[in-house]
Order: sequence, then structure tokens, then C-alpha cells
Amino acid sequence: QLNEYGKLFLDGVIAAKNIMSACLNEMEELRQSSESFVRLVCSISVTNSKLIDLLLSKGEKLKMSTIPDNWEYELANNNCDLVITMGRSQHAGIDCMILRNYKIAFVASRDHPLAGAGSLTMNDLRRYPFCSTSAPHSLINMAKAQLQAADFSPRISFLGRDSADMVKAIRSGKYIGLMVVHHLPASEDFVILPVEDFSVELPIHLYWRKSDSKSSSLASLRQSIVDFYQGLSIP
Repeated sequence: QLNEYGKLFLDGVIAAKNIMSACLNEMEELRQSSESFVRLVCSISVTNSKLIDLLLSKGEKLKMSTIPDNWEYELANNNCDLVITMGRSQHAGIDCMILRNYKIAFVASRDHPLAGAGSLTMNDLRRYPFCSTSAPHSLINMAKAQLQAADFSPRISFLGRDSADMVKAIRSGKYIGLMVVHHLPASEDFVILPVEDFSVELPIHLYWRKSDSKSSSLASLRQSIVDFYQGLSIP
């Protein structure tokens, strides 16, 4: 016979067992759901939107998410399957290939004070605020390594989530942005600034786990992504 303490304890054990069973069931459902979708991580851009449309038209089952700061960890620990990014990885368990090299340019709106300039230097740019994204692999952070001789240190006054936020900031006429030329909207609102001795291209990579290299379904999807990017007409 259970006394009042035993009855209280038994109720707690039964409740804990039910919670644990429900938790394990949800975890199994999540595992099965994740396995039935290819989890693709990429930035929000016009190009990637077209890529997603293409993959969906082929019947691919995709689970999309934007690039987290710790994308290497997420990929290596099986929390995603493919990553498209300009970020660079040295992780031993991750494989990659370069999809394309993108031309990078300083961009302003037609209302910006520098928009009508015939030729500019880095010193000219430093006098004005820049916009960027908060990601550690933002273009400005990556381009600084190639601009060390110019001692490029922009005064960043706006941090956005992605390139769409930067486009809005540039369009306001207050900021200069370092942008992928191919990602600029088809609009007359933007001007590529003529900066002396500036010619930078950055590669965009496709990453996957080396342990998945022999997966036929992922290999087919990787090839579709490669074909799409290499078929782009990029200035």
C-alpha cells in the first residue's frame, strides 16, 4: 500500500514517463522529416531564388534556411546537407567546390553625392557611411583581405540581415554598399562607383559533408546546382 508520499511520487514518475515518451516520439518524427528533405542553406538573393524555383520544378524536396554564423558546425554535425556561401571552410570533414567567381563593386544610389563622379579613390569612399550585413562572412569582411594595401576601413552605419536589407539602405541615398554585381536588382536606381585600382572577384562555394559524397540523391542535387550556377550569364 502506498502512503500519501508514495502516491505523490508515483504520479510524478508516470507524468515523467509520459513526457519522455512524447519527447522521443517527436524526436523520431523530426529525424524522419529531416531525412526526407534535403536541407539547403543559402543567402537570400535573386540568383538563389531562381535556383530554388529550378530545383522545385524538378520535384526536389527541399528544406530551406538562411546561412547561420556557425554554418560549418551545422553542416559537420548533420543539421543541414548543403551550403552555398562565399564563406571559406577549413573543416576536415567538409568538401567543397567553387560554383562561380562573382565580380564585386561599390554601389550607391543615383541620389548619393558620389554618384556622378568620374573617378574615385578609397579615400573618397571613406568620407561616407557604408552598409553591410551582420554576418562574419559579409563581403566587406571578406574583401578586406584583398584590400590590405588600400587600408580599406569603411565606416559602417547600417547592419542588415541580408543583401535585400542592403539594397534598401543603398536606395535611401545615405549609404555605399559592397555588392555582388549580379545580385543587383534590374533597376536604374543604382550606380557602380568607378573606384581606381579596384578589381575584386570572390568565389561562391558549394559545401557538403565528405561522408555524403557517395549519396546518389545528394550528388544529383549538387550537379543541378553546379549546372545552374555555371549556366548563369554573369558580368
